[in-house]
Amino acid sequence: MKTTGILFAVIMALSLAVPAQAALLNTVKTGELMNNVNNLATQTEYNTTTTVDSTIASIIRIAMSFLGSIFIILMIIAGMNWMRAQGNEEVVKKSKETIINLIIGLIVVIAAFALSSFIGNVFANLLTR
Repeated sequence: MKTTGILFAVIMALSLAVPAQAALLNTVKTGELMNNVNNLATQTEYNTTTTVDSTIASIIRIAMSFLGSIFIILMIIAGMNWMRAQGNEEVVKKSKETIINLIIGLIVVIAAFALSSFIGNVFANLLTR
């Protein structure tokens, strides 16, 4: 029964990768276009370096995707533990605490993302003046 739960969690995690793969495919097509533009820019000796802000934005986007996936997996596991408690109050209490902690963690992550986006926009506006 425990292996079924783990297998279910792994399958769910892999199914979450499908939208990421679709976004990656779009990125690959965009990447091919950018490669052609970069090749043309190199031939004409135009500077094609990436900016720091775009690199930081990519890192934050990847981290948010990773944390969201972890949240979903842990939420499913906590829910499954709650359903399999079979009236055991200790397991139910632990599962409820886990779900509450996961929601608090998600709120903290979203708040951190919002704060970093706000600060990034403020600095970007200050630098472009």
